[in-house]
Amino acid sequence: MNKFKVIYYVVVTALLVSVLLLIGIDLGWFNPYQSNQFIWAYFALIPVIEWIEKKSKNLASEKGE
Repeated sequence: MNKFKVIYYVVVTALLVSVLLLIGIDLGWFNPYQSNQFIWAYFALIPVIEWIEKKSKNLASEKGE
């Protein structure tokens, strides 16, 4: 996996989360004026970020960097 694939995964994940947050706002699950409700989205992204970091470290070790 090269750095462009890592960037691709980050962009796709951010797009998916933002779409889900917009749907949640429309359905009344979140209030956009209370930002403390959006912190749960960040907790949902933690495993994704760790997976991307692990993949990028594996790529760097394979290349010998």
